[in-house]
Amino acid sequence: MFHGEKVTLRAMEMSDLEPILEFGNSWELRRWHGVPLPKSRKAMGEWLEKATMSDPWKDGQLILAITEKKSREFLGIARLYDIRSPHL
Repeated sequence: MFHGEKVTLRAMEMSDLEPILEFGNSWELRRWHGVPLPKSRKAMGEWLEKATMSDPWKDGQLILAITEKKSREFLGIARLYDIRSPHL
């Protein structure tokens, strides 16, 4: 986990599915990301399962949950790309 002054970045968990469904299916997010249709619980669950099992060194990306530090409320997702091991 990475702790900032107001937020924490942590590993994604399957328990994040409900807020991800709400967040991911919001019109505001879909409008800016070019995803016109909402995703099903099954599709989002499969995506989340892959995200929780991903290997940043192999997959080249790291997906973290952003939570409010005090309440631990889910705020969103941080996705980091072009992750490379310094030892490869």
